[in-house]
Amino acid sequence: MGNIRKSDVIRVGRLQKKRLEGMAAASNVSVREMLDALIDNADLLGVKVERNVDFNLLIDAEHRRRVEQYMTVAEAEKRFLESDEGRERNGSKE
Repeated sequence: MGNIRKSDVIRVGRLQKKRLEGMAAASNVSVREMLDALIDNADLLGVKVERNVDFNLLIDAEHRRRVEQYMTVAEAEKRFLESDEGRERNGSKE
């Protein structure tokens, strides 16, 4: 069995479907376009996507990569409190 092609029917899990829909919406593209982009990127990187299980893992990896780009609320709050503006609002004189 060769690599999954863009024309193939791809079955993904419920969680992966939600993740894929979210990534597509965030990128302002259709779900099919997001699928095609993931397949193209996998091909470019030499990743063999031969089964639907592989594709589920690919979706999870891309979702994890995107999520890790953003700081958590706690990290943002800490960064703000350490900033000059945060110190001014809290009345700190450091």
